[in-house]
Amino acid sequence: LRTLFKKKEEEEKDEDGEVIVKVSDDEMKAVIYVKGPKGNGYEPTLNDAYDVIRKKGITYGLNDDLLIKIFENKAFNREFVIAKGKKFVQTKQGKIKYYFRVNPDLRPLEDKKGNLDYRNVKLIQNVNKGDKLCEFIPPEKGTPGKTVTGKTVQPEDVKEIKMPSGVNVERDPANENIMIASIDGTVRKVGDIIEVNPVLVIKSDVDFSTGNVESHIPTKILGDVKSTFKVNVKKELEVRGVIEDAEVYAGGGIVAKSGIIGKGNGKVVSEGDISAKGCQRMTLISRKNIILTERVSDSTIIAEGKVKIKSRRAQVFRCKLIGKDGVEVRNVGNDNYDPVDVVVGMQGELFLERESLNVRIRQLKDGLDRTEKSIKLAHKMQAFKGGTGRVRKDSIIKLQ
Repeated sequence: LRTLFKKKEEEEKDEDGEVIVKVSDDEMKAVIYVKGPKGNGYEPTLNDAYDVIRKKGITYGLNDDLLIKIFENKAFNREFVIAKGKKFVQTKQGKIKYYFRVNPDLRPLEDKKGNLDYRNVKLIQNVNKGDKLCEFIPPEKGTPGKTVTGKTVQPEDVKEIKMPSGVNVERDPANENIMIASIDGTVRKVGDIIEVNPVLVIKSDVDFSTGNVESHIPTKILGDVKSTFKVNVKKELEVRGVIEDAEVYAGGGIVAKSGIIGKGNGKVVSEGDISAKGCQRMTLISRKNIILTERVSDSTIIAEGKVKIKSRRAQVFRCKLIGKDGVEVRNVGNDNYDPVDVVVGMQGELFLERESLNVRIRQLKDGLDRTEKSIKLAHKMQAFKGGTGRVRKDSIIKLQ
């Protein structure tokens, strides 16, 4: 009984309430805990809470409405967040926006039907003078934050981004944050440097490792141009290796130092001169002159200027030499009497069109001859048998 009486006395003992406020280590949050009174102890008031808050140095982000409700509803012996700081907004780092592929790869292009063209990979990137190469996007400045104690919190520093330096590049006069090409060329990024090269040098063959080549500047190919690939150059083209059964075009002259050797389907077209060691089973078309030094066979050679085959020992057979301004050749034909057509004073396109029409005319004549023979044979069979069936009559009508 004594023990029970003692516990009851302790439970009924008066104890004052208390307002406890804690501020987080980063000072971005403050929590209040109002300890309720026991017995006839003192009950804390709203003013007591404000006194404690003031002593804690809380001056920002205080939730007065919540604080008032806590005391109105006597929501004691529970924790409440009564102040929140304002987080800073981090500065967005500046960046460089490139207007060309910084890391070109060998991914093939896809056509409208979904087919992948492994010859068309666009490794070479052409630019013209004045084209945008890259642009510096300035950082977006952040905004400071504030703790519940009123301290300002600055955004963290970001790494400074610098404009890349370059070769044959310059700042855009209208916008210093933009770099432009100062010449026509091909662009690439090497480390932190942007290069615009006035001459494109391909140190390998033109094959699946490079894809088709398209260039706006003078171009040198140190290897071969492999069969079925395409080379399209707006300026001069030099090929150290062999041009195989490929499609090649140049807006300037073409030099093929190791010759042109195809399989009957390739074509080399130039707005300037074509100079090659020799030509076999190919079509060459030049708006100026074509100059060859060795064997020419099974080919069609067309020049708006002259066709010149310079070497005395060059073999020329089974080919067409068409030069509007003339054909210069020392020896034509061979011991097998293989034909060589030499045409001067006529545009090559007109000659080829005439040849095509002649072929069509021969085909029509051959068809007409076969039809006439069939009709004669049908009439002879009719006369021999003294009559004809319905099927044979229908056949004769169709032939006629």
